[in-house]
Amino acid sequence: MNADVLLVPVDLAGPTQPVVDMAVKLARALDCVVTLLHVVHLPVGVPPAGALPVGLIDTETALGVLDQEAGSHLDGLAAAFRSHGLPVSHLVRHGEPAETIMTVAEELGARHIVMGTHGRRGLERALLGSVAERVIRRAGCPVTIIRTPEA
Repeated sequence: MNADVLLVPVDLAGPTQPVVDMAVKLARALDCVVTLLHVVHLPVGVPPAGALPVGLIDTETALGVLDQEAGSHLDGLAAAFRSHGLPVSHLVRHGEPAETIMTVAEELGARHIVMGTHGRRGLERALLGSVAERVIRRAGCPVTIIRTPEA
């Protein structure tokens, strides 16, 4: 029998401590293992690997660097969960963040999702959208959103 999973998507773009604090409380209360997730998303228009002249970074190289950075960051966050005696693992995936979060939640059979939001408003929200809002609208499990300040 698989353990219940608490999925914690993180974006690396701001403070995560409030999200970690809530995730620790929920993981204990729900008796869940924690899976940290970071979704690497390259902007539209970035050319595929090998499409740039020699000497310029291509998509494959960029993704490798971003994956490495995300993995290091997630290792540090995982240590915070382990210090509370919680089992934790982490994943780095590529794609559109909201869609990828939903896919991973479904793959893992996540019992709950805990994630941060910057609480953007107005034009900034219209242009950047809200990953958290899209996840809330489509998740097949409860979602807890923690407002975090922008970096």
